[in-house]
Amino acid sequence: MKGTDHVARWLWGRAAYALALLPVLTEWVDTGHWPEHPRELATEISIGLLILIGVTLLYRRGDRFRRLAETDALTGLGNRLCFRSDIEAAVVCAREVGQPLALAFVDVDRFKEINDRWGHPAGDEALQEVARALQRSVRQGVDRCYRFGGDEFAILLSGSRGASIFAALARGFAKVLPPNAAPISCSVGVVTLREGESPGDIVRRADELMYAAKRGEFAAPDASLALLGKVSSPACSTPGRRAAAGIEPRRGIPTAGVRSHG
Repeated sequence: MKGTDHVARWLWGRAAYALALLPVLTEWVDTGHWPEHPRELATEISIGLLILIGVTLLYRRGDRFRRLAETDALTGLGNRLCFRSDIEAAVVCAREVGQPLALAFVDVDRFKEINDRWGHPAGDEALQEVARALQRSVRQGVDRCYRFGGDEFAILLSGSRGASIFAALARGFAKVLPPNAAPISCSVGVVTLREGESPGDIVRRADELMYAAKRGEFAAPDASLALLGKVSSPACSTPGRRAAAGIEPRRGIPTAGVRSHG
C-alpha cells in the first residue's frame, strides 16, 4: 500500500548515505583510522558512490517491475494480486488501530452485450470509463480502487463503513462518457468488516451482495454492515430527458442510479 511504499523509500534514503561511505567505514573498522591521504579518501568515496548508483538502479528497476506486476494494464488500477496484498494489510491495520474497514465490489451489467454490439474496443473503453468513475468517487490517498478481474472492480475504504459510497459513486458516474452512447450500469455490493472476519470472508460477502444486486435483490441481510444497489451513467436515462446520477432508495436500501428530470 502507499504507506508501506513511503516507509520503504524513507529507509532506502537513509541506507543510501551509509552505502556511499561503505569503503571508508570498512577501512575504519579494519584499521581503526580514516584514510590519511585525500586521494585515498576520494577514491574510496568514489567507489562507494559507484556502488550506490548500481544498487539504486537495481532497486528502482525492481520497484518498477513490482508496480507493473501489480497494475492492470487496461485501466491503470491495482490488479487482483495487488488487491490480495492490500486487503490482508488493511484487515490487520483495521484490527490494530480499531477503525472500520469497508469493501465494495462493483460489476458492470450486461458487459457482454456491450462487446457484442459495439465491439471489444468499446468494451475496453467502457471498463476505462468505469475505472475513472471509481477513482473520482473515492478519497484520494485514503481509499484504493482495483480491477478485480474481467468486468469486476473492488474498492477498499479505509476508516469507513461505506455508508456514503453510493452518493460518491453517483457523483463519479455522472461524468461517465459511455462509448458509442452505450449505457453503462453497475451492480454494487458494500460490506463492513466484522469482528473476527478474515480477508477471505469479507471478500466473499461483498461478492455475494454484488451478485444479489445483479439479480435485482435489494434487501441487505444487515443494513448496518451491508449495502447493495445499482449505479448508472447518464446514458441509461430515458431518451429525450435530461439525466443526473443520484441516490434512489429502494426498499429501504440506498441504491445509486439515474433519476430523470423534465
